[in-house]
Amino acid sequence: MAASNVKTPRTNEFLSWLVRSRAENQRLLLDLLVFGRQHPEQAGPHTLFQRIVGAAFSLWRAVFLVEGERQAEDIYTDAIMFLDLLVGDNMINYTQDRTTKRWTSGFYLNNAYYRLQDAYRRLPDSFNHRNAVDAFLAVQQESPFVEFDLQEAWTTAHEAAREIFASIAG
Repeated sequence: MAASNVKTPRTNEFLSWLVRSRAENQRLLLDLLVFGRQHPEQAGPHTLFQRIVGAAFSLWRAVFLVEGERQAEDIYTDAIMFLDLLVGDNMINYTQDRTTKRWTSGFYLNNAYYRLQDAYRRLPDSFNHRNAVDAFLAVQQESPFVEFDLQEAWTTAHEAAREIFASIAG
């Protein structure tokens, strides 16, 4: 059985980070909902709003999965398990995401980063987290496997989403 299937107690430090980060993400999602309802003209397809919604959703899912360390072999194992679950059951929900978290955590984080990078390309260069987003993706593309702190990567992406949202919300 893959190591990601073994239930180990989560540390108090991780649980504190998880609750704090989940709450921050929920506030962002609520702010997006309120903004979208109040400004439908800015929330249509192909807008910065839509890119932030996609990033925020990916971060909502990723926050539960960015626990522990990942190795290239573990990511491969979980990718194969994910595909087996997807093909065999024709569905994926949180349980399957959690079972294969060494792959899905990277998927959701990378999805958020790609959406954030696309949003930054539509904005002036003077944003604090733009370089961090670009650097994260550049490193991911340059090497077949790069080890990084999942919680730090999540936090940076969340801060970038907040920064982009602030640019449209005023």
